[in-house]
Amino acid sequence: MDHMAEERTRHMIEERARRAEWREGLFGSKVGVHKCRHPQCQSMVPTRLYACKGHWYELPVETRNRIIAGYKFASDMWYTGHEAAQQFWKIK
Repeated sequence: MDHMAEERTRHMIEERARRAEWREGLFGSKVGVHKCRHPQCQSMVPTRLYACKGHWYELPVETRNRIIAGYKFASDMWYTGHEAAQQFWKIK
């Protein structure tokens, strides 16, 4: 990576951090993040993600597809995917 690209990347990261601090001060908590849905995981993930990377890819493909469909199309599909994920993690 050349120097200019590194500088742009650093600037982008700093700008995101400044925005996050501003939102946290404005709303009193972090906006746009939640705890990973795995029962024992404390990782914080963006709201657009269901779980942290490790726990997401641990789920069966069918369960992940239900969750994705629920995010895109219908909340009842998300709920059935969520229930399947919780059951999977409970067994494991």
